[in-house]
Amino acid sequence: MQVSYDEYIAQWNNQQVQEFGGECVSLIAKFCQENGFPILYANANQYADASLMQEHFDWTADNPNDPNQLPERGDIVV
Repeated sequence: MQVSYDEYIAQWNNQQVQEFGGECVSLIAKFCQENGFPILYANANQYADASLMQEHFDWTADNPNDPNQLPERGDIVV
């Protein structure tokens, strides 16, 4: 059973999770664990290029020329 965004935020928001290393990726790794996704032990910027994660996440490259490109609710900003 997948954990919804709201359930995940309610449980882990404002908590320091460092179970999987540094704080920059631990919350994402925890989300992966709770949803049965693989856990990638890497820096946050390496998630987009990891073939292991491609089926679980969509990657949108930053376009500094697009002022309308804003993160949406539930997006992970790296």
